Amino acid sequence: GVNATGAGGDKPGPKTLTSRAPDPAREEREFTSDFRTASGRELNSSPWGSLGVSDNLVVQSIRGEAGSTPLRGKNFDLCKKAATYIAVLQVLAKLDGGGEEKARAQGAWLRQTWDAEFKTLFESDSGRYVSEHFLAGLARKPSLAMPVGGKLFSVDPMDLTKKVVEARRKVLQGWQDYLDSDQVESGHTEIMRDLLIKSFGTL
Repeated sequence: GVNATGAGGDKPGPKTLTSRAPDPAREEREFTSDFRTASGRELNSSPWGSLGVSDNLVVQSIRGEAGSTPLRGKNFDLCKKAATYIAVLQVLAKLDGGGEEKARAQGAWLRQTWDAEFKTLFESDSGRYVSEHFLAGLARKPSLAMPVGGKLFSVDPMDLTKKVVEARRKVLQGWQDYLDSDQVESGHTEIMRDLLIKSFGTL
């Protein structure tokens, strides 16, 4: 599980994530919470307000009951989880491939922390809010010195958290640009045409 504490040990780490049995009452409460966040009423009090980085995925539209729309909270959470996973890999690749020793030190620490505490959670069914637990846990970690090439370099977990959130923003923007493209519209047209032809075949 995840058990990261903040500098000085005065902040509790995120809760341990485990697989859970279906619970309709809990899912309804989570749906309501997702709806409030998507509506923007809780955005200012979210953990990411202090990071100074925007996250376009908080803007979503939810209507009807918890299970009545493909944009319900679980799918929203899955999109965040996937985008965060991609963002971490991109940040790691950029840091590992950097020419500066400080960047490599940051990458070495982030990879070590990611592999030891978070990677398995993202690659398995670990319940909801995995991306939030990861970012909050990463941001809470204290600054430290990481050895690279016989030297010590300062690593600021909060700065790395900002890098991940900014990379995630770009991932989401890329998804949005693709969904707004003509390629998606033409793809939907082809699917509708194929379905119409198949329906004629059943007459």
